[in-house]
Amino acid sequence: MTKGWVFYAVFSVFFLLISCSAMRNDSQEPDYGQSQLKVSTKYDRDPSTMVDISQAPDLSHEQSAFSLKIFERIRLLHPNDNLMISPLSITMALAMTMNGSGGKTTKSMLSGLGFGQQDLRAVNSYLGYLIKNLSTNDQITLEIANSIWLKENFSPLKRYFYEIVINYFQAGIYPITTVDRINQWCSDKTHEKIRTILNELPPQVALILINAIYFKGSWLEEFNQEKTQKADFNTPAETVQVDMMHKSDEIEYKKGEGYQAVNIPYKDKQTSMYIFLPDDATDLEAFYTGAIDENLFTGFQETKVNLALPRFKFEFDQELEQILRDLGMGIIFSSSTADFTNIAEKQNPCVSQVLHKSYIEVNEEGTEAAAVTVVVMVGAAVSKTVDFTVDRPFFFCIRDNQNNVILFMGHVVDPTKE
Repeated sequence: MTKGWVFYAVFSVFFLLISCSAMRNDSQEPDYGQSQLKVSTKYDRDPSTMVDISQAPDLSHEQSAFSLKIFERIRLLHPNDNLMISPLSITMALAMTMNGSGGKTTKSMLSGLGFGQQDLRAVNSYLGYLIKNLSTNDQITLEIANSIWLKENFSPLKRYFYEIVINYFQAGIYPITTVDRINQWCSDKTHEKIRTILNELPPQVALILINAIYFKGSWLEEFNQEKTQKADFNTPAETVQVDMMHKSDEIEYKKGEGYQAVNIPYKDKQTSMYIFLPDDATDLEAFYTGAIDENLFTGFQETKVNLALPRFKFEFDQELEQILRDLGMGIIFSSSTADFTNIAEKQNPCVSQVLHKSYIEVNEEGTEAAAVTVVVMVGAAVSKTVDFTVDRPFFFCIRDNQNNVILFMGHVVDPTKE
């Protein structure tokens, strides 16, 4: 092909529409610190409401709709940038967080994540099912990892929340000590593809919830490196030279309205990368405007294709607060409105940051990709010892707190004067 490939690598659904699996690392866990975790002995919610993952509903339609919705929000911020997200990673991190919520906060998160017609039990069982059942074959690597990091004085955790994140999300629980240990966990779980997710810890950090996803897969039919050659690629601004890979193969192909698409399988034959190519434009706006719907992945037929695809590699990161606000989840960012009282006893933190970072490399052999989503929560209610030395003039009140009546009030300038 002489025309440059302008492509949309659909990783927004890459981890969802494919029926592959998560291979958790069963090797000995590195030392991220031993948490002095305290957990309530009594259930704060009915444990019988925990649904067995074997009875999980199929919420792939809801998850796919959320994937396209959040991608649309993010891509509008980066019309001329390479970008990739893992909406499954975003969902996992926020769903763990949602399990500590209550009332309006839970409702806003369910709705914002696309599960407005579901309850939290259904979402937990669905995501737990994905973690357990995504990828049982040895043809690709797909690893999903979750963790929760706590300040030592942010406990005891409530029993129901603890059992949900352990049993459904298989989360490791660690103490917050240094930002380096958190970054090391992210690096380990992404095979060093994402080495840094946080530069510093907020002063009032209470807990941090993290999801990491790592994928590596070889093409079912690899590209011959000897056929890779320099070729033109037409960006919106200019024509650039790329390393263009070539192969002729029987793969699934689709001719849509204003675009064409291919479905390139990996060795397990159930995981694939979809590439969508607009017919004429050097930007993707017309494609996004007209083609993104529920029929995007239908209508493919086995066809002989002379495929030319550039090698590419890039990283992407996005702060998600404003996007989540736009999706109706603004309540989680305010200490006056957020209800996260189902996480720990006598604590009600709020979300201060949601960060997402990704990495991808595509070459003749296949694809390597990773993503990390971090939810940082802070709380003024975290108990600690403070110094309070009254050694200067002060104001005081004597108040009936039951009836909210100030009985006396005044100030002292010099305690030695009578």
